[in-house]
Amino acid sequence: MGTCEYKMCGAKFFRIGCLLRNLAAGVGLLLLSSHTASAQWILGQGMAGVTISALAANGSDIFAVAGGEVFLSANNGATWTAAGLSNTEAACLAVAGSNVFAGAFNGVYLSANNGSSWNTVGVLPANTSVSCLAASGSTIFAGTSRGAVFLSTNGTGWAEVDSGLPENTTISCLAVSGSTIFAGTQGFGVFLSANNGLSWDAANSGIPSTQFGSLTSVGCFAVSGSTIFAGTGAGVFLSANKGSSWTAVNSGLPSNTNVRSLAVSGGTIFAGTSAGVFLSTSKGASWTAVNSGLASTNIMSLAVTGSTILAGTYGSGAWRRPLSEMLGVINPNPQQGLAKPYARGFKIIIRKGGIAVLLPGTLNNGALNVELVNSAGRRIYSATHQADNGTLTAPVTGLSTGTYLMSITGNKTTLSSSFVVAK
Repeated sequence: MGTCEYKMCGAKFFRIGCLLRNLAAGVGLLLLSSHTASAQWILGQGMAGVTISALAANGSDIFAVAGGEVFLSANNGATWTAAGLSNTEAACLAVAGSNVFAGAFNGVYLSANNGSSWNTVGVLPANTSVSCLAASGSTIFAGTSRGAVFLSTNGTGWAEVDSGLPENTTISCLAVSGSTIFAGTQGFGVFLSANNGLSWDAANSGIPSTQFGSLTSVGCFAVSGSTIFAGTGAGVFLSANKGSSWTAVNSGLPSNTNVRSLAVSGGTIFAGTSAGVFLSTSKGASWTAVNSGLASTNIMSLAVTGSTILAGTYGSGAWRRPLSEMLGVINPNPQQGLAKPYARGFKIIIRKGGIAVLLPGTLNNGALNVELVNSAGRRIYSATHQADNGTLTAPVTGLSTGTYLMSITGNKTTLSSSFVVAK
């Protein structure tokens, strides 16, 4: 494999010239390989020149809404074919088990055979245009362009569940997190329901207002564990307390960028924006653009399936990229003139015989404890090493694919950073 060299700056580190692909998680960043021309987005065949308003993964199959019709890819977005639902002005998608749902201007459609055929789900009131869908087990929620939310528990009928929601607004996105349902609106922020939609309460602490006095519009959600992210017209906001409060997490995103889609893969979150695709491995604390190869950075939709991420663009089709190809540099201009390599960081060089660590001045000499913990929280290595002129070597070899946390302690100081080994 040769020598792999990494630089780490406090909680940030980036990859230098190595074929081993690593992903820094937590407060780090995505570290993955290959500076070759192949490390970029690739356009899927059969989708050139169209707008992809929605994407959804059903196992290894991907569904897309393009021009109001539904398309299917069975090869991670490499090629696309019509999925049998046309002339419906479809707008949104959701997957529940083996069922695929499509929301349209005249109702909701269901396919239980991967798009070979579609049937309507009950009957919604006349002139009800479905703008978003969310699935929770066998329960389906449909948000509409008239401020109403409908619920179906049996796939044959709908109940209107919108007490407390503002009238005459578009419900632009829905998400389920545990027993809580979140609804994003146009101009009224976020609402949540803890009783399966029977009643809704505003949950807008921290959501900003626009210059016209209304709340910024919320266009998408993503759930990662107990954390929920909201994409808005003013960037990304995070709530770790079930919507009681929201915090802006926009470092690295263009100012006031419109976030239209969010997707989660493990500890990485992707944001599809009016300025391209961005990723964060630090719960939104910092973002990195990953747009190499895209013909358009006007992103409408995102989806992750297995080892691939797909991006739907405005007018330029659906694009795909292996997650293992992603290359990001959170801090391309680190502080200069500090102790090597940086005042609060360290640099490691991974070799066949172990890991060599180059330390900053704060941990330059003396006995240091080196600890490595895997993603399950199990300590897999712990030993005391003697630093000599800012260098120590830990005999750690054969790391399997996964997430790890390395900590180095000495002189009443602890430095640590998370990373992922992806082969």
